[in-house]
Amino acid sequence: MRRISIGLLLAMLAAPAFAQTAYRPITSYTVVATAASNFPNTRTLLTNIRLARAVCNVSCWVAFSASPVVFGTTVPTFLPANVPEYFKVTGGDVVSVTADSVTGRLYIVEME
Repeated sequence: MRRISIGLLLAMLAAPAFAQTAYRPITSYTVVATAASNFPNTRTLLTNIRLARAVCNVSCWVAFSASPVVFGTTVPTFLPANVPEYFKVTGGDVVSVTADSVTGRLYIVEME
């Protein structure tokens, strides 16, 4: 019984099975998200980043790709209003955004 108790105690004190990584913000900016457009507004990311935090003040559709996106041929990701989301990106990618119904702003924080 004592061995089981010690084993359970050690298991509870052990580090979590995943390692949480901290990223450093490099720069931030906004991209205007206009509604009902197959040709969204775009912005090219810096070349030395690995992560982008995105939050929009209106519901929108966002995509990260190597070249500007035409939403009629690409499936973007839905981003609800005021809900931050983190995206793994490659430096030099292009972020493309279009609003779901009304014009808003997409706020991007690039991190390394």
